[in-house]
Amino acid sequence: MPNSNPYEEAARIAAELTDEKYIKEISSLCRFKDEEISHLFPERSDKDSLLKLLTIVNSATEENKKVIEFKKNIEKLGSVAVRLIKSLV
Repeated sequence: MPNSNPYEEAARIAAELTDEKYIKEISSLCRFKDEEISHLFPERSDKDSLLKLLTIVNSATEENKKVIEFKKNIEKLGSVAVRLIKSLV
C-alpha cells in the first residue's frame, strides 16, 4: 500500500539530517562523541535540553549566574543533568 502522505519520506530524511547536524553541534560543545550523544540522549527533546544545559555551562557569565539560570530551568534540565553525570561516574 503506498504512503498516504507523499512527503513522508522527504520529512523522514530531513529529520535524520537535522538530527545529525544537531548532534554535531552538541558534540562541539562537550567531550562526548556523536555516537555517545545519540546513545545517551536519543530523543530530540533530550538533545534540546542538553544543548540548553551546555549553553549555560559554557557561557561567559559568572558562576552564580549560571546556577541561577540552571535553577530557572531545573525541571527541563534536571533529568539530562543526571544522565550526563551518571555517564561520567
